[in-house]
Amino acid sequence: MRAHLLVLVLLFARVRDAAAHGHLTWPPSSRHGANIHHGADCGAGQCYWFSNNVEVESQTLPSSHRTMEPELEGGADVWRKSPWRSPGAAPVYGSGCGVAGGHPTEVYANGGTPPAGVAVGFDGKELPKAKLGPAKWTVGGVAEVAWAMAANHAGGYAYRLCRADGEVNEECFRAGQLEFAGDDSSILYPNGTRVSIPRATVATGTTPAGSQWARNGIPTCRTCERAYDMCGAPLAPVAGLDYGSPGDKQ
Repeated sequence: MRAHLLVLVLLFARVRDAAAHGHLTWPPSSRHGANIHHGADCGAGQCYWFSNNVEVESQTLPSSHRTMEPELEGGADVWRKSPWRSPGAAPVYGSGCGVAGGHPTEVYANGGTPPAGVAVGFDGKELPKAKLGPAKWTVGGVAEVAWAMAANHAGGYAYRLCRADGEVNEECFRAGQLEFAGDDSSILYPNGTRVSIPRATVATGTTPAGSQWARNGIPTCRTCERAYDMCGAPLAPVAGLDYGSPGDKQ
């Protein structure tokens, strides 16, 4: 299945419980409860379905499409094993629909916790279906989609489909990678205003080979070098909810 996507990035003035990164908002999620009216609000747990603390083996993303440390190479680059440095290659927990808290068994401070009432590691595929039902996709058509950020940690995104009437897993999602339409995306504000921004799309160094991935178009607080000088060597994540631990502070 292949469709072409027009992308909206939602920025809402009021964001609560912004401990995770964001979520799909349009079409409405078939499981996680996110929708375009709530924007980046994570109050119902929409942002807590992902794969946390996973790494890639090597960098494949062209440096021109990096959002962090674009000038650095080698050991001084603290982001070199982050998932967005080799889009699509990082391990995925569960079916590909995200797991509660981002890990099969462990919780982590700063966003690595499951939604209220959900066990850590619960597969998003097993959530009850939303009352709105699944979105309808036309093969070869153009669809408008949107996602919202609750915390801007750079990176990028791609869109994938997997048929719900078959086996839902990472292999299925990889086979359903979609292409982007046009060269721009839009920022959608709460009052309905849209502002067009250029979209940096790449198909080099992605997994599956030749698939499209787009850089986050909203600048982060810092995209230059010298993270080592400012923060020191990165510390390994430690499970638990000690918000005062050295790793969490870093």
